[in-house]
Amino acid sequence: MNKKNKSVVIFCIFLLSSINVFTDELPSARYVTSKDGLNKREAASTLSEIIGTLLYGSRVVIYERSDDVDVVDGITDYWYKCHGGGWFWVFGGYLSIAIPDDIDPILGYWNTDRGERYYWDFRPDHTVSSGRKETDTGWIGTWTLFENKLIIKTIPTEFNTGESQIFEIVLTVINRDRIFLEFTDGNGEFLDRNSYFF
Repeated sequence: MNKKNKSVVIFCIFLLSSINVFTDELPSARYVTSKDGLNKREAASTLSEIIGTLLYGSRVVIYERSDDVDVVDGITDYWYKCHGGGWFWVFGGYLSIAIPDDIDPILGYWNTDRGERYYWDFRPDHTVSSGRKETDTGWIGTWTLFENKLIIKTIPTEFNTGESQIFEIVLTVINRDRIFLEFTDGNGEFLDRNSYFF
């Protein structure tokens, strides 16, 4: 192999090793790692229209990967097609399998110990939802965390038309992937972080 070919091979190996390729089967869950947020775009390009922004620590589900890599802010990676309030594309250089260590430990999508069909979803914009997966059964609201006291205010919707309610819940963090919620009636439930797409 001549010197020129060797240089090309070394460059290709470097390029491929620097790409943050998610090789898991899709769909798959990832977290936004850019503290400035991550633009949601109509197509897989920085020239495409921005249709929204995901906050730092947001959980997204990726369904498709672009055919070609792109370079954004000096980072080489693919674009990923996601769904959540519609379809959009995000740049993979600002996504991670792991939730960032410096965000509120409650953020994320959690399975409950009531069975794998139930969930809690705490988002960076301080909205929360809970209910049965893949149904309209459940509720939405807002959350605030004061040390270990979690305050939740439910919001009436077309599926939950009752009055707004405020709940105080004691939060115990077991570790980054397991928490315990203790309700005022003495009952409680363990939540385990869901790293899968549903």
